[in-house]
Amino acid sequence: MIYYSKIDAWIAVLLVCAAVGLLAAGILPAVLQHDYRGLTPIGIMLVVAFTLMWPLYYEITDAELIVRSGWVRWRIPLESILRVRPSNAAWSSPALSLDRLEVLYEKKGVWKKILVSPKDKENFLLDLRAHVPQLQPASDGLTRRGAYVPM
Repeated sequence: MIYYSKIDAWIAVLLVCAAVGLLAAGILPAVLQHDYRGLTPIGIMLVVAFTLMWPLYYEITDAELIVRSGWVRWRIPLESILRVRPSNAAWSSPALSLDRLEVLYEKKGVWKKILVSPKDKENFLLDLRAHVPQLQPASDGLTRRGAYVPM
């Protein structure tokens, strides 16, 4: 099932203002000087930024949690997930909201984290749990039964 990212209004406003500001900073001098070559790098930067954020969703399949942010995908095997818990950490992640879930998983013996912000957190967690019955409810989210999970 696919779960789209929740989008905080203030983050959307910030992104739009940044894009408009970047365009304005390039367009005004270009118009005044009648030299539009400087708009190309700005346009490229905006297109790259947009394609890194859109589409933004999380898909739970029978074998994986797929996190898609534009043309970037993280494929996390469901059997590697150790814990899922609420987080409002602000570090960079494929999430457009600070109402997040921290997914802790193991890859090649190393613990890794990714933050996601599904609009429908409750059904996301229920779906994840249906696919991974070893994830049991804990005081702070879901934890894999019998697994050592760092604090």
